Amino acid sequence: MKYTTKRTAVLALTGVMTLSLLAGCGNKEAKFDGTKAAATVNGTEVPLGMVSLSVRERQAQTEAMYMAFIGQIGELWDGRTDEGTTYGQQAIDDTLTEIEDMYLSREKAADYNVEITDAQKTAIEEAARTFMADNTEEAIEALGVTEDMVKEYLELETYSEGVHDAVLEATEVEVTDDEANQSSFTYTRFNKPEETEEVTEETTEETTEETEETEEAAEETEEAVEETEEAVEETEEAAEETEEAAEETEEAAEETEGAVEETEEAADDAETEETAEEAVDYKAEAQELLDVMLKDPAADMEEAAKAIDDSTNVYTGSGNYTTVKTNDYADEMYDVELLDVLNTLKEGEVAPEVIETEDYYYVARLDKVLDEEATEEKRADLESEKKEQAYEDLKAEWHEAAEITVNQEVVDTLVLTDSHRFTLVQPTAAPEEEEEVEVEEGETVETEETVDPGFTALEENAEEAVEETADAAEEAVEKVADAAEEVVEEAADAAADAASEAADTAAKD
Repeated sequence: MKYTTKRTAVLALTGVMTLSLLAGCGNKEAKFDGTKAAATVNGTEVPLGMVSLSVRERQAQTEAMYMAFIGQIGELWDGRTDEGTTYGQQAIDDTLTEIEDMYLSREKAADYNVEITDAQKTAIEEAARTFMADNTEEAIEALGVTEDMVKEYLELETYSEGVHDAVLEATEVEVTDDEANQSSFTYTRFNKPEETEEVTEETTEETTEETEETEEAAEETEEAVEETEEAVEETEEAAEETEEAAEETEEAAEETEGAVEETEEAADDAETEETAEEAVDYKAEAQELLDVMLKDPAADMEEAAKAIDDSTNVYTGSGNYTTVKTNDYADEMYDVELLDVLNTLKEGEVAPEVIETEDYYYVARLDKVLDEEATEEKRADLESEKKEQAYEDLKAEWHEAAEITVNQEVVDTLVLTDSHRFTLVQPTAAPEEEEEVEVEEGETVETEETVDPGFTALEENAEEAVEETADAAEEAVEKVADAAEEVVEEAADAAADAASEAADTAAKD
């Protein structure tokens, strides 16, 4: 019996799936000659267009990530590193180095029995054609890339991925028990309140000073009213103007008194907030939980914590701490004060006191001195890390031994700035091919739906433009409101000046 499943030709590749098609760039300044050699690797030229293609892929993916997690891109490429170069230039340099390594991987492929099959070659050619078809002439010109460059790039990625996997498979590493052994623990932490008393006192003092100044202003305003009324009595000609000025001044006095009341209310609110803050005694809550856990160390800590404060969270952790007794913690994920106490506990024991750090109060229990499941996971992670490091070290050796020349003048014509955007969009569907899989009678076959992850097209980021326009509109509204407020304040000042001049005129007359 045969079972037929459909897969895209692209998915048959090992190193092609990282490439995303780019199209729709409209920046005229980005055009350059992609056929020029950005570098040579052991005599083989690296076309600048290939570097451009990889750089734009990195740019689009990075910007999409920023939009997804932060909601904006901001200054990403124009900022400067500690060395003084822009992050855009650093990204170009890093990309060029990666492509140089890809050429070296292709040179070393035979040493690891890595080759590209006929099926992979066919898929690469189809992918390159799709790339060129999905892009506009403007985008291709901006990228400086040709179809042959795309095929070369995909071939290099395929070789690089194959050599990477072969090197890792052939590399043997040792992970000692001391490195892998993991202890597990349960803990609850209470946020320590910020030091607000001094700030509250300063705020209260400032509020009191503002209140006193406002009261003085009110008294001066009342005196001005009295003087104005006397001036009205002395001169009949200025009576009408002075009475109007007096009414405006009285209104100003009422507004000032209202401001005094608001200031006093703000001071009362500050005192209320301070009292509420003091009412939450986090250390007392931690101590209450600790008392419960000391009576029954095996109790459900989360249930006990929620009974005290429903907002409290309980966590589980693991690490290479209590089994190595050196207090030299490689993993600084947790506060050292917590780890030091865990290092002194026996299995199942609760820390006898609340553990206080700069930011938290902890209640902790050591669950297992040696957690076998966590230890095996850690061992696998360490093995993977060491193999990856061995691969990176080997690449560095290849790079150092190779004859590589960078044409910096050519590389400098490729720029990556915040004003030049690239965006990933949905690709054209890739051609499908049927794959027949032999299945025994009665056997169940799990199928996996696949979505082509590569070869998308680039277009102008309309959504970002809409967001920027909305932000600009909001900023404009704020500016208008501020301007209106300034006009009101200036008008009030002018009215007060007019009242004062009228009073002086009346006094002289």
